Amino acid sequence: MIIRRLHLVGFGKFTDREIELEEGLNVFYGPNESGKTTIQSFLKGMLYGFKRPDVRRRLWTPELERYMPWSGKPYIGVLEFMTSEGRTYCVERTFAKDQDSVRIL
Repeated sequence: MIIRRLHLVGFGKFTDREIELEEGLNVFYGPNESGKTTIQSFLKGMLYGFKRPDVRRRLWTPELERYMPWSGKPYIGVLEFMTSEGRTYCVERTFAKDQDSVRIL
């Protein structure tokens, strides 16, 4: 799987931010508080969600509240990736507790 594009509709400090990734190694760097950890948490959230996997009832990890959009935009992200066979997919995830959903396009 090669991640090609991240679209942070509303995630933490980011609003409608698109990040294009190149094939190979991509390095995120910048000063403190520039959003590196937020992007890392976005990737983790897009792939696994923010639900605690080790409990029977629906419990959320602290990251769910921590990365709610500052701007009031919808708590949504899109991740575009390409498979080893060359097929491209988009995963759209809504993070809000009452609307938690995942769509694969």
